[in-house]
Amino acid sequence: MQAFKMCLNWKVFAALGGVAIAVLVFAPHYTLAVLPFLLLAVCPLSMILMMLFMGKGMGNHGGDQCSSDDTAARPSAESIRARLGAVREEERRLEQQLAAEVHQPARAGEAELEAPLSTQRPTAIS
Repeated sequence: MQAFKMCLNWKVFAALGGVAIAVLVFAPHYTLAVLPFLLLAVCPLSMILMMLFMGKGMGNHGGDQCSSDDTAARPSAESIRARLGAVREEERRLEQQLAAEVHQPARAGEAELEAPLSTQRPTAIS
């Protein structure tokens, strides 16, 4: 029953009920032909309405439009350059650390893991 509450929107029911009443009043001979289509349209139309209302609730968060308040919160070019320099320095440090790790001889435990499976001896499970 919870699935129906999530899928169905009362506004869609109201709109489709209005359509059903209009069909009943203006073209009563089509009522039985239109009713199954109205019932099938409830869930997809509810989903479309839900997406539209969720999009409106998000406001300008994802848009390209900028307000004057947004420009005050933006970082300056100097602070961006400083952050970029720090990131580049971190990258250099990590490259050096990686190079040192690659050139270091393998430790005893790591050498055992790197050996082919055919040369490894089975160990007893205790």
